[in-house]
Amino acid sequence: MVTEGRFALPTVSAAVGETWLSGWEERVVKGLAITAGTQALVQNVHPILGHGRGAEYRLLSPENSSLWMVRIDAVSDSTVQLPTTKGDEAVYILAGELEVDGQACPAGGTVVIESGAKPAIEVVSDSSLLHMGPRDSRVPTCGLNGPIQGPAIHTHAVGAEGWYALSDAERDSRYYADSTCPTCRLTLLYTSRSSAHWSATHSHSVDELIHVLWGELHLGSHVVGPGDTLAVDADRRYGFRTPDGFGFLNYRSDASAMTIDPAAPLIGEGALIHGFQPADGDRFAPGAIDLSTYRPSV
Repeated sequence: MVTEGRFALPTVSAAVGETWLSGWEERVVKGLAITAGTQALVQNVHPILGHGRGAEYRLLSPENSSLWMVRIDAVSDSTVQLPTTKGDEAVYILAGELEVDGQACPAGGTVVIESGAKPAIEVVSDSSLLHMGPRDSRVPTCGLNGPIQGPAIHTHAVGAEGWYALSDAERDSRYYADSTCPTCRLTLLYTSRSSAHWSATHSHSVDELIHVLWGELHLGSHVVGPGDTLAVDADRRYGFRTPDGFGFLNYRSDASAMTIDPAAPLIGEGALIHGFQPADGDRFAPGAIDLSTYRPSV
């Protein structure tokens, strides 16, 4: 079942050591890892078990991360394959076009696939995709938004404009999912700035993958450039600066809260909390998020 357009119901200061693993580069410091996309090993089988073969696959996340991200370069008339048992997953279309249960999904759009969904995903034209999901196929039940509230059998086709958006002369950000869907829990956010930016040191309450689409993020002396992925563990404090404009995707498998000042209350995350507006005027109002019981582990 495809929901058209959106949901239906809705400063690193430590030294970073360098290690070469299976032909791809991963720069690691405790709680952080940078995977260089240009060094990613090309495989002819999807590196996540059960996700098929028949395209070129590059793993863009650490082997030991709770989350995975895979770049897929597929030719027209092929398919994106899914296992019988999986968690919530998403496919972001870098270039090309997909057809999901008969619905066209062009470049810049995203397919959000709930854990129990079994969509037919056809590659209409030669396409480059970012496929992401959790290592643990169990849907989160203890997160800030609690368990899902119904059968997780939906596939959400979200256009390039996103589900909720916040844009001005300096910033262009959009949520493709924000963990408030009643039957799925993942978050996928695109955010960008048109000029140099400094991010305050902060942390998030769940693991995350940050994939740079354009521009650069600087963490100390280390650079996360286009095609690279930064993996950040839950509660790991970090910050970044940029020499110019940038845009990246941020993926998490569950709802999250942010900490800037450890002595201050937690900051909830999501579209409505931060003033995002519906991309087409529709609105799904999520329930209140209770942050009172969450405590960072480090």
